[in-house]
Amino acid sequence: MPKKSKLLSLVMSIVLLFSVAFIPMGVASAEEELSEEDLELIELLTAIENMPDEIILQGEDAIKAHLESEVSFHLELK
Repeated sequence: MPKKSKLLSLVMSIVLLFSVAFIPMGVASAEEELSEEDLELIELLTAIENMPDEIILQGEDAIKAHLESEVSFHLELK
């Protein structure tokens, strides 16, 4: 193996070692950092994203009823 390849391999190994050594071990999951309001917003946006086209075509009242049935919290829709 040429000297250049050995040096490159050594440098890459050292970089890999340091990157693994300094990764924080106690990383919290994303859900632990989200507030209740954030979780409700995610739930509402998921319900909107997964809404069937048939509901959308039925109009505003059907959309409101569908969203109210899909989320676990009270919606104040106007």
